[in-house]
Amino acid sequence: MIPTEIIHQKKLGKSLDTKELRKFLDAYHEGDVTDYQMSAFLMAVCLNGMNFEETYTLMDTMLQSGNKLAWPELEEGAVGDKHSTGGIGDKTSFLILPMCISEGVKMPMMAGRGLGHTGGTIDKIESLSGVQTRVGEHTAKKWMQEIGGMLLGQSTEIAPLDYRLYHLRDVTATVESIPLITASILSKKIAEGLKHLVMDVKTGSGAFLAKTSEAQEFAKIAKEVGLRAGLNVSCAITNMDEPLGRNAGNAVELAEVLELLEGNIGFAPDTYELSLELSAKLVQMCKPDRNLDEIKQTIRTKTDSGEHLECFRKLFANQGVSLVELDQLKEKLSKLKQKPLIAQSSGFIESWNTRSLGLAILALGGGRKKADESIDHWVGLTEIKKVGEEVHKGETLCMVSYRDDATLGDAMKILSTSCSLSSAKQSPKPLIHEWI
Repeated sequence: MIPTEIIHQKKLGKSLDTKELRKFLDAYHEGDVTDYQMSAFLMAVCLNGMNFEETYTLMDTMLQSGNKLAWPELEEGAVGDKHSTGGIGDKTSFLILPMCISEGVKMPMMAGRGLGHTGGTIDKIESLSGVQTRVGEHTAKKWMQEIGGMLLGQSTEIAPLDYRLYHLRDVTATVESIPLITASILSKKIAEGLKHLVMDVKTGSGAFLAKTSEAQEFAKIAKEVGLRAGLNVSCAITNMDEPLGRNAGNAVELAEVLELLEGNIGFAPDTYELSLELSAKLVQMCKPDRNLDEIKQTIRTKTDSGEHLECFRKLFANQGVSLVELDQLKEKLSKLKQKPLIAQSSGFIESWNTRSLGLAILALGGGRKKADESIDHWVGLTEIKKVGEEVHKGETLCMVSYRDDATLGDAMKILSTSCSLSSAKQSPKPLIHEWI
């Protein structure tokens, strides 16, 4: 196996021998292929793609590079998870965890950090000090039995090859690739020891898979790769032509989650409804004898009663979060410096360039430009107007929470062209386009 020849073949768009591809990937994992060689390979894949056998080999090599969890002591078929391909304002994991756990689904959720212009679930929960997102297998099994689930970051023990590639893709503009996204997600999820996986496949201006046809292609490949590996995958193609909910960032998204769990569904009904739909689907996959409408009604009732908020608090207190700090989250956010993005004319919100909102958060310091860079968990966007809402000249389109005036200038420049208005009211697109 000659690394430069592997890169050259993929640069020309040729299919690789899967044994040679596996050797190349193993060599990178062992340090015999450099980061700059792998960066060139990843760019070639982004430009020329991979066939199914290459994609499966990439996924399986990532999977075999580390440990795999198993849950023989738990009910057969009751272990499931959810994953999103990434978007702006996408905080559904924090709602889905308590919703599904309350319905008896065991969830060893492994989530990621920010990738490209999108936010990361682990970055969001790390807005709160003390949270443990890396634990040993013994502790994970204890939490699964006693609490019903957890939210963990990827460790160097689970799919460590993906761990390295994930960070490399983030800083080399090699995120938007169906084979790379497929292999990265499924290697981690299969390593979790799952039986069932619901995938939220984002499409639109804020998604990595901007075209609906790309999202559909990804969903079909993900289902096929999962099937070969023994994982039942169901994919929802969902709208990311505007941010999900009212807040986008890290800590500001947790504040939105708390509003919803406290019963204020009207604060961000789209965030709640999507979380409900994904949760109900996963519960039914794990417990096929239950009716989908009955599951949704039960979930709504438990939100209203406060059961999901209690489960959320129990989950993260168990992982080291101070409940006092959690209770003071919204108050702390209210003390940040804020600047409104002002409408320059009157009309109805027609669309957002959602990717631009993610880039603005990145400019504020809420995301990474280098793999080892720290982030500011407290910056972000709030009070984001939704498609179809009316605004008048001089009114606020969204609020920008910031710390540094220099970063604010960069963010406001990006945001200045991010929103389009029309004279006629637009109907928002459906949250879920289709299930695959």
